[in-house]
Amino acid sequence: MRKIFLAIYIVLAILSFSKLTELSYFEQLKRWNGINKAVGVEITPSASYITLNKHESFSFYIDVPKEGLYNIELIYKVLSDDLLENEIDIKINDKYQFFESRRIVLPQFWKSKNDFLIDRYGNQIVPEQSKLKKETIYLLKDAANLEEYPFLFFFKKGKNKIQITLNSGKILIKKIKIISPTKEISYEEYKLTHNIENNNDTFIILEAEKPDYKNDTAINPISSRDLEVNPYSTNNLLLNVLGGDSWSKSGQEVFYKIHIKNDGYYYIGFKYLQNLKPNSNVFRTIKIDNKILFEEMKRVKFPFTTKWEIIKWNYPIYLEKGDHILSLEANAYLYGNLINSIYYLINEINNIALDFKKLTGGNSANKNIEWDVLNYFPDIQKTLNNYKDELEKIYVKALKLNDNRNNSEGLIALDAAIKNIKFLANNPNLIPKRYSLLNEGSNSIVTKLSIALTEFQRQPLILDQIYIFNNEKKLPQLKINLSKRFIEGLKRFIYSFKIKDNYSNKGKVLKVWVNRSRNYVNLIQSLADTQFTPKTGIKVDISLMPNEQKLILSYASKTAPDIALGISNWLPFELGIRGAALDLRRFDDFGKVITRFSPGALLPFIYEQKCFALPETQDFYVLFYRKDIFEKLKLPIPNTWDDVKKILPELQRYGMNFYLPIAGAGGFKPFMTTAPFIYQNDGRFYSNDGFKTALNEPNSLKGIELMTKLFTLYGVQLQVPNFFEHFRSSLSPIGISNFTTYLQLMVGAPELKNSWDIALSPGVKNGNIIERWQTGSAQSAMVFNTTKYPNEAWEFLKWWTSEKTQTDFGQRIQTLYGKEFMWNSANIKAFSKIPIPDEHKKIILEQWKWLKEVPKTPAGYMTERELSNIWIKVVLQGKNLRASVDDSVNKINKEIQRKLEEFGYIKNGEKIKNYYIPKIEDALKWRLSNE
Repeated sequence: MRKIFLAIYIVLAILSFSKLTELSYFEQLKRWNGINKAVGVEITPSASYITLNKHESFSFYIDVPKEGLYNIELIYKVLSDDLLENEIDIKINDKYQFFESRRIVLPQFWKSKNDFLIDRYGNQIVPEQSKLKKETIYLLKDAANLEEYPFLFFFKKGKNKIQITLNSGKILIKKIKIISPTKEISYEEYKLTHNIENNNDTFIILEAEKPDYKNDTAINPISSRDLEVNPYSTNNLLLNVLGGDSWSKSGQEVFYKIHIKNDGYYYIGFKYLQNLKPNSNVFRTIKIDNKILFEEMKRVKFPFTTKWEIIKWNYPIYLEKGDHILSLEANAYLYGNLINSIYYLINEINNIALDFKKLTGGNSANKNIEWDVLNYFPDIQKTLNNYKDELEKIYVKALKLNDNRNNSEGLIALDAAIKNIKFLANNPNLIPKRYSLLNEGSNSIVTKLSIALTEFQRQPLILDQIYIFNNEKKLPQLKINLSKRFIEGLKRFIYSFKIKDNYSNKGKVLKVWVNRSRNYVNLIQSLADTQFTPKTGIKVDISLMPNEQKLILSYASKTAPDIALGISNWLPFELGIRGAALDLRRFDDFGKVITRFSPGALLPFIYEQKCFALPETQDFYVLFYRKDIFEKLKLPIPNTWDDVKKILPELQRYGMNFYLPIAGAGGFKPFMTTAPFIYQNDGRFYSNDGFKTALNEPNSLKGIELMTKLFTLYGVQLQVPNFFEHFRSSLSPIGISNFTTYLQLMVGAPELKNSWDIALSPGVKNGNIIERWQTGSAQSAMVFNTTKYPNEAWEFLKWWTSEKTQTDFGQRIQTLYGKEFMWNSANIKAFSKIPIPDEHKKIILEQWKWLKEVPKTPAGYMTERELSNIWIKVVLQGKNLRASVDDSVNKINKEIQRKLEEFGYIKNGEKIKNYYIPKIEDALKWRLSNE
């Protein structure tokens, strides 16, 4: 009887887990399999010259002569200037016909503002990019650029309504067309249309690193020191090749203008290097004047090679006399169906894993339970074998695309996934004990499929030169003899001893040390040279600081810089109380400058009404949740900790849990994980005079009790080594995390696209307000007290933390290195311009209103450590909460007394003066005093 009831429950639960959104385009095409594609139809509605701002829509009707599948073509012009993509959605007869029609990205184009710039060392640096506002003709297609052909839309015979909504950006729509789908002809058919002899002798060289424009700012020139590359310099870094990983995403396209003097057929050749995707082919699509002239232009293959090679594409193209545009587009279309199938299988396997979690209650560890799985899932073997067969078909197709080499990373991962499915299909009764093999951990089926997915989509290529020619004898040779290589190596070695110009001993120069990577340092120096120095006349020498601990040593040895950037938020206080940091409140416009930041971010820098630093970057702690899982479970998104407690039993019933940063912090729980609970309950860390801790006060105790009971009473997971992986695998489909997780999900989890979202962090209700306090300060910028140029240093800090500079820097770092290099500026207005969805930006900026850091004190480390110990004693050791707090309070108070005596607040056991604990109100008061 128990088995019958359980089986009925599982069937009902599976039915309730049906999809709440539209079918994917991949699945919808299967549904439309019997519907004819329209032939010979072109409809141009009267709707034209419509300007759309964000969130604006317009609708129109068309009269379709016959039922069928059609393409939609837009002729538009981009009007916005920012990095955000222009995204539309489209409804036909008031419905989205497939899920992807909710987000269609309209291409926009970029060009360099000037030629390559030269830095002070003679090295080339990437120029700024500007948007090219050109008229664009675009057949609507998928945002991921994985479909080989444009989207098909179904129109019934007669009157149809079309609605287009702009979700981001600003565009002018000049014309809309509904047209019949077309398919490219073969090369043999193409040759019949241009039967002409080519007698001219032409050889055109295009330097690949200098496209006339491109459709993605991330595609950038890079430097190669290989002797085969042109141009080449022994001593300087030249931006002499294009691409690499910055040109690996399907749909990224570069455009070159060419001038042809005579009609005729021309070959295209490439000098290339493809060593970033070992044992794999990558593909490009060639277009002439934005058109694919024949089928073979879609799949130009670049095999794996560890050295520079020149290849001739063996399909000469007919070009008429005059100007043309040659473009190359990164192409994962050949893998498109395979990728869509893998996406589908990932979703199906995640659903199976969730079903088994429901069956076992998330308890797979009990080895004493013997399962008869076929009683609950009679078709599970058939289902898994079908998935195995589908993956084997995918494997065969991918192997063929890779010239039958089976040692690429994607194929190895795919083979591992097939073996895991085969094992589970052959041993169904082991699935309840081994369901982690489905979608948890590095060896799971979903993880292996995700690796294959990423590898199939990734198409990196490095180009040096492109040739348009009809005389093959003029192609250059790539033979560099050993003697030349030796001589060049010797020249570089000798040149490395040459002292380079770095403004040393040239009058007034600000020394700035930056605790970031070389890429960041070079870009900051470039901005300072081109923007700050010309405007102020102040020279700046920016240096890499590999370890911020060197700041303390440099101060002790009297070699400290004038300014330090990118340092931890605790360091300015430690230097300031020892007289090493400059008090920035000495400057008249300090109050105006700090209006750029969240007031709570200043608290770590304040000591005795002095402020020793400014925030440079800022973190955020928001609620991440899996939309797909919460929709299927019909669970609400929690707004308070009481809401969290209500959803925990339902999550835990399926072997899932809520993530708290405490669980990811290892043995020591820092303030960033514990302080929010104190603040949300109106608690505090120190008494008014600063001579003892306030952790034993009633409100603070409430916060500590909530922080511990979530683990001891409500079963929140104690340890999560990697929330990102747990989130991906659905072990923790909801949790509080930060900017790092946000970037990981944006860049590193393609299988979760459109399946996750963020919300405000849960808090504690206080009357009509929910207090959502979180920490969030990240890196900071400070001036040393030993500087000879305090006013100039302050001018630099003001320039560096300004809205314009922070916005420019954030945009340029992303245009140079990709969207994963998002700059989380502490300047609120600059952050509001970063290219992320507006709905996410709104949530983050709202959460920043609840940012409050823990004030620093000489004994702050002991408070942080003992609050961590309280959690460990209560949660892990089962000790009494009040006794644990009292024990820690005694230890903290003793350390406070000792440190305050060291810094002159106590003498001979007597208090001389109070230690002032800074508050948010201080920063607000300073702001108001300068407004």
